[in-house]
Amino acid sequence: MGLNIVHGVGCIYWIVRDTATAETPRMSTGWVHELGGYWRKGKGVQFKTGKYITQVGVCKRHKVENEEDGILEAMQGRMLNTTTDEIGEWR
Repeated sequence: MGLNIVHGVGCIYWIVRDTATAETPRMSTGWVHELGGYWRKGKGVQFKTGKYITQVGVCKRHKVENEEDGILEAMQGRMLNTTTDEIGEWR
């Protein structure tokens, strides 16, 4: 089991991260949007232990047409039919 990788069995997921700081709460709610693989989305609780954060929760796999669509959905992005020059003039 590696750090910073989403693991799961059925509708349960867990992840252990090494990104805790002094300001990180000891316990809080968390969410996950997996990029690639199973494309899981879920919510759960996370616990801080030293420099580690362990998050456990329930998730659901989402089917995506292709990798690009999955990343756009996870990042709440969208494709535009606008040129970069036009976007630059939006200011």
